[in-house]
Amino acid sequence: MNDKILSALARIEERYPITSTCQADQIDIDAKGVDGDFRLSVCEKTGAVFSDSWHEHFDDYEGLEPFLENLFSGKFQVVVEYRGESPIAHQLQMLEGDKIIVRSTTRSLVSPFWRKKSRKTLRYIVANKGMKTDQQ
Repeated sequence: MNDKILSALARIEERYPITSTCQADQIDIDAKGVDGDFRLSVCEKTGAVFSDSWHEHFDDYEGLEPFLENLFSGKFQVVVEYRGESPIAHQLQMLEGDKIIVRSTTRSLVSPFWRKKSRKTLRYIVANKGMKTDQQ
């Protein structure tokens, strides 16, 4: 695993109650008080952070630490769209005061359109009481 990524994770672990376990080209991240785990997958200089319902890509190692900082501090929220129980789309949003700035949007090409559509907004505030979830 790349030293820059391990250093970035170590700095995040200093600020937040998370633990990371390295296995070959991926790292499992457990954030205390948050339901579910995160997985960081790395290939050369790019990578992605995954949860059970969304993922976010980063183009270089320098993007990982600010992403995790914003995610665990609650500055980012993820709006996940479902069809039935299956996540089909998600949007990464940055909260700045009373503004919501869309950082990225990802959609599945195939969707079980006959199933009921729903949305869930996820905020991961690790320093406080874990994940806050608002059903829409």
